[in-house]
Amino acid sequence: MKTTKKIFAAVLAVMMIALMIPFSASAATSDAYNAFIKGKNGFTVNVYKVAKIDTTTGEYTEIQGGTAVETALKTWKNASGNDSKALLEACENTTFADSKGDHTFASDEDVYNFGTNEAGVYYVKVTGQPAETSVKKKGGALFALPEGTKTTQGSAEAPIELKINTGAVEVSKEIVGGDIDTKSTTASAGDTVTFKLTASVTGSKEVPLTEYTIHDNLSGSFDTPAVTEVKVDNTKLSTSDYTVDASSQSDIKISLSESYLKAAKEGTNDFYASSDVTVTLTAVLKDTAVSGNTATDNSNSDSLTYTNVYGQTEKSGETVYVYTFDLPVFKYDGTTDNKTGLGNATFELKTKEGTLIDTKTTDSSGNVTFAKLAAGTYKVKETVAPAGYNLNSSEYTVVISTTGVITVTVDGNSSTVNQVEVPDYPVTVPSTGGMGTMMFYVGGAALIACAGVLLFVLKRKKAAK
Repeated sequence: MKTTKKIFAAVLAVMMIALMIPFSASAATSDAYNAFIKGKNGFTVNVYKVAKIDTTTGEYTEIQGGTAVETALKTWKNASGNDSKALLEACENTTFADSKGDHTFASDEDVYNFGTNEAGVYYVKVTGQPAETSVKKKGGALFALPEGTKTTQGSAEAPIELKINTGAVEVSKEIVGGDIDTKSTTASAGDTVTFKLTASVTGSKEVPLTEYTIHDNLSGSFDTPAVTEVKVDNTKLSTSDYTVDASSQSDIKISLSESYLKAAKEGTNDFYASSDVTVTLTAVLKDTAVSGNTATDNSNSDSLTYTNVYGQTEKSGETVYVYTFDLPVFKYDGTTDNKTGLGNATFELKTKEGTLIDTKTTDSSGNVTFAKLAAGTYKVKETVAPAGYNLNSSEYTVVISTTGVITVTVDGNSSTVNQVEVPDYPVTVPSTGGMGTMMFYVGGAALIACAGVLLFVLKRKKAAK
């Protein structure tokens, strides 16, 4: 019996020890030190251990980051508060290999509770940012665990706040001098269209850029693109301040030069104190452009890419549209019910002021088209009639609206049409026995009558004698 009791007691003891193991492990892994950190929505931070703190002597050991960090750390030890500009700058310029924790903030109110059992000096580095965000100032913070007798830095209610100043990056594209609005215009083939591309200034001297490029995505409906001006706010840049890569018309790159960005970092130009970069670009509408006013015709867009310590960010811009229209002219025989088309009739197209634009001749079906015209008022007139037909002397005033509607006015009458229709009538030649012969008969009879009257008068005079 005693043996059984001993065995039971031994088994119970083993079970109790086994049950205690998880609790002991749990206690061993509970965090001795904590720090509460607040950032901004979408930003990611990593926490790096800069140095170990000897909790008995308060000395720093196992310092990471080299001489610059070590020197700054000695100054920081005697500073009040958690911020030390020198140490923050030294840490910012150091690559730490071993992250002790990371967190991506789910909102501006999100608080990250960093826990550790390792006493030390810690640096919080902003390592990621949401896309399409302009970072004017980087975050970053320092804290010691423990600090004196404090084992916790900050609290959920009053956390350590990272200094992250942001602003939205905006990219836009406009048409300068358009006849509709800033987002659309009409143009004729051969016309030069002027575009203005605008993008926000992003970055700062604390978060400098290594690349800033505005992209113009010019469609195949244009040729001869040219960058005529680049400005930062109201300051026009010299050609040494930027480069233009037009090797691909669908992605024309206007980039701030390396020297200009270096000067911005050093504060010798006003780039980071500015609001916008604007690029003025011109291009010529080709005669192969698509006619009509649908939203996809001859469209053009822009975008922005910029690179900093967080990597490259791309921001899409806006799309603008250029419309062009065709003006069909139909020449027909005015004596036919079915409007039989007449070839070889020549027409002139002029501006409303009378400047000649083009001269074209109808095909065998009587059709001719003045293609790729901007909205406006034009004059159409026949200058050479088909053989055997009289020339139509009327001048047709044509108005093309910005939506492509054609209105024609001739001899005081106006109508909305799909094409300008111009009738001609055959030349009439007098036939034998017609009015031409009758005129000779009438003239001859008149002469005979006059001769009879004269003869009668002469005979009366002779009888009177």
